[in-house]
Amino acid sequence: MSQWNSLYSIDFPKDKNPYLSYIIKVRCKNLNPVKLSNKQINLYHSICELKDEGMTYKQISNKLNKLGYEPIRGKVGDFTPQKVWSNYTKIRRVINKKAKITSLELSNLNLIWE
Repeated sequence: MSQWNSLYSIDFPKDKNPYLSYIIKVRCKNLNPVKLSNKQINLYHSICELKDEGMTYKQISNKLNKLGYEPIRGKVGDFTPQKVWSNYTKIRRVINKKAKITSLELSNLNLIWE
């Protein structure tokens, strides 16, 4: 031990454990998440799988119609390439939407022994 170690030595209680107590305040924009239904999530995953296979929106719409999928908004008609594209882009936008943190504050930081 150097002479400086003894200067800063602290006797820690042997029967107590330390923990930190603190308050974090986070301010965000865009924190109102849009709820997606299971139907929307399943449709999105199906479209993604078909796109990964290299299918066009026309081929995807034909496949979804054959599989019995119904458009999300109402039951008006079958899927068209435009409806597939619209559903895909809108759901993808909701999934990829991230909250923007505008400020982050840390306060009341304490070391507590219990």
